[in-house]
Amino acid sequence: MEQEISAVQLEAKKQLASKSEQIGTVQIQAKKQLYEKTASIGRHQLDAKRQIAEKTAALGQHQLSAKQQLSVKAATRFENPGRKS
Repeated sequence: MEQEISAVQLEAKKQLASKSEQIGTVQIQAKKQLYEKTASIGRHQLDAKRQIAEKTAALGQHQLSAKQQLSVKAATRFENPGRKS
């Protein structure tokens, strides 16, 4: 009788170890997928930040160009007060 109980306990321990190993494998896979998704999101965020920086720089250049044009027009008006541009 005791041998039967020991055999059942041994089988139960084996099954428990197998289930624990399976759970560990699933957890590792889930963590790996989470890290991959996080890295992907990070790349998208970096790309978005780069695009924003490029657009901001382009806007800054347009503003600078507009200010330069206004300065040229103002200087032209100052030099030629009768001339309309």
